[in-house]
Amino acid sequence: MYGLKSDECQKTHSNITSKQFCAYNENGQRPCHGDEGGPLLGQDLTDLEHPFLYLAGIVSIVNQNCNTLNIPSVYTKVDQHLNWMLSKMSK
Repeated sequence: MYGLKSDECQKTHSNITSKQFCAYNENGQRPCHGDEGGPLLGQDLTDLEHPFLYLAGIVSIVNQNCNTLNIPSVYTKVDQHLNWMLSKMSK
């Protein structure tokens, strides 16, 4: 999975916000209709003996044609909403 800079992302998705990011997979695997709300996992390899997965994004906007290569999908930045999530979990 490859992330894109905001200006590159806005070439195909002009309505993204600072709380979103674009990513694509060059082999064509991507979220499709019905995948909105699904996870984008990242892998932390800081400690190679104990690597772990983390929730990096949530599928926000998918492309109309799921088979088009190199067109990014839009994800919500999870770290931008941590305080809100924690406040909902503590209730």
